This record gives sequence, C-alpha cells and structure tokens, in this order.
Amino acid sequence: MATEQKKRQLSESFPAGTRLFDVNDDPGPMYVIQRGRVKIERKRGKILELVAELSSGDFFGELAIFNGRARTHRATVIEDAQLLIIDAKTLASLLKRDPEIAIRLLQDMARPLDGANALVEVYGERDPVARVVLELARLNDHEGEFSEAGRLFVATERKALAERVSAPETLVARTLRRLARLGLAFEVEGGIETVDPARLREFRDFLASRMA
Repeated sequence: MATEQKKRQLSESFPAGTRLFDVNDDPGPMYVIQRGRVKIERKRGKILELVAELSSGDFFGELAIFNGRARTHRATVIEDAQLLIIDAKTLASLLKRDPEIAIRLLQDMARPLDGANALVEVYGERDPVARVVLELARLNDHEGEFSEAGRLFVATERKALAERVSAPETLVARTLRRLARLGLAFEVEGGIETVDPARLREFRDFLASRMA
C-alpha cells in the first residue's frame, strides 16, 4: 500500500503542449510515460530537429541524472500524458534496493537510442527519395508488425509518410510505386507492407551511389 501511495505521489498529469524541459535547462528528473505521448527535439543551429516520439512505457531525461549536465534536448507533451517523475535521489534509492533495476534501465536505454539515431539519419539525408526509403526502413524496425502474408506492415499511409520526411506527397507516391515495381514495398489499405527491410537499405545505398 505504501509503495502504491508513493508511486501516485510521483505521478503527474500534463496536458498536450506542455514543455517539460528545454535545451540548456538545468538538469532535473527523468520521466517515465504511463500514458500519452512526448516528442523529443534537439537544436541544430536555429533549427529544431525531431529526435523521437515516445509513448507509454518509454522514458527520457535520464542522462541529466547520470551526468549532471544541462539538458541537451527539448521535451514537449503532444498528447495528454501521465508521467512518473523520478529524481536522482529516488532513482538512487531504487537502484540500491534492487540492483536489477540498473540492468533493466541500461537495457531499455539502448532501444530508444537506436530509434533516435535512426531518426537523425533520416532527417540528415538531403535527398528526399532517400529520406522516404530510410524512414520506411526505420518504421519497419520500430513499429512494424507481420501481416498474414508474412510481410512487415506499418500503419503509416502515404500522406503521413510525406509529412514525416518533409517531402511532397507526389514524390512519396512516385517512390512507393518504384519500390512496388522492384518488389520491395507495397501500399495496402491502412499503411505500407515491406517484403524485406534490409533490401530497402540496399536500395537507399544504390540511390546514394548514383548521386555520388
């Protein structure tokens, strides 16, 4: 009972639009998303780049606890959220009481970082066709589910994909038709099915070599 009461005290609701912290803010707590969504952005010059969109079960802000340095990213609630707020003292107490938490924390940290690195790769690519291919491959890796046909399905349609990679929808449509002709990916109702995500990477490398 005491544990549940303490957990409720650490949990707080935040409406969409709430900025939890910004670049160069003093270090603070880490957050665990119980429900809702949060986007993480970083600054490159005067431009804000999307790094990740996180949802239930994900956590963020842990680096400020470990290194004690100013925040390097901006975190904004994009869907009404319930967040578990864990400061350095609370985390230290948890780790001392249950060392296995440290192992799970380090294992879980790897997953969002993999996703973040993939996003940086997508948005750092200048060629819009390559951005489409990269983003589709990233979605397959992190959100894909196998369909009855044995293909990897992502619930992202053409228009949404165009918005994600900042490219015209007509260009995305041409790219998807080209992928279909190559037997790599196909538009289906409600999203896109990919036969082999690894071949998408090969296709992207082929595009890059043609432009070199």
